[in-house]
Amino acid sequence: MPNGIITDRGKRRTALYWAQHVTHGAFGRPVGTDPFNPPLEDYAATALSDEIGRAPVRAVRYLMADPAGTVLYRLPNGSSDGPYRYATTAEVSAAAALGLAPSAMVEFEFAMPPNVATGETYGEIGLFLDAAITATDWATPAQVTTPGTLFYSLTLGAKTIEPDEEIVRRIALKV
Repeated sequence: MPNGIITDRGKRRTALYWAQHVTHGAFGRPVGTDPFNPPLEDYAATALSDEIGRAPVRAVRYLMADPAGTVLYRLPNGSSDGPYRYATTAEVSAAAALGLAPSAMVEFEFAMPPNVATGETYGEIGLFLDAAITATDWATPAQVTTPGTLFYSLTLGAKTIEPDEEIVRRIALKV
């Protein structure tokens, strides 16, 4: 079978698509019977196992490789990826004029507002494409009008949500 590549422009166009279509981040209860040793993610999943609720993505940022950058990401093996810096407004505008993202790495930020799920335990998060909710900053599963497509899923160790705690999650994905 011949080998092929995804070109730089193809990666940047895909990153732009993600940035335009990832609409919500969701929090779910822990997966499996041992919340501190969750099972691997399910490639066939279409939803979180037991969703608590979801929030609109509140920030989308592009990451640019930069030896002087200050942004690092921890990889699943424990090592760091980076350094990066966030793309400037001028870089984003110049790339958008070409129908591209400024880089092939995009970060999504979403948050669980304080006191919406106090006492719940979460252990799974996900990103959804083209979803819709009836609320403005947080929606329970009953307030999801269009579930969208589960695009990214991550199982975590269990964490109990404390009173007055805002939980902010940033997920960076590279094409």
